[in-house]
Amino acid sequence: MFFSTDKENWQALGDLAVIELKQEQFSRHVGFTRILRRHGIRPIGFSKYCIGVSMLYPDRKINRMKQKIRLLNKLTRHSS
Repeated sequence: MFFSTDKENWQALGDLAVIELKQEQFSRHVGFTRILRRHGIRPIGFSKYCIGVSMLYPDRKINRMKQKIRLLNKLTRHSS
């Protein structure tokens, strides 16, 4: 996954993939969600827009996103 403002200003999240599930009602026990859980993949919520802005513009205030950014950085380090 990567974010960019133009061809020269971009940031990547390494080999991570973001899976976005759309459901009428969230259920942990059906379909693809069950398969992900079986493989130890747990859902977390975050705004792709906010993560992208915080990565592309580090001078912006990102206090609300720090915890998610730390988690993404940790996952990125472990995926290498």
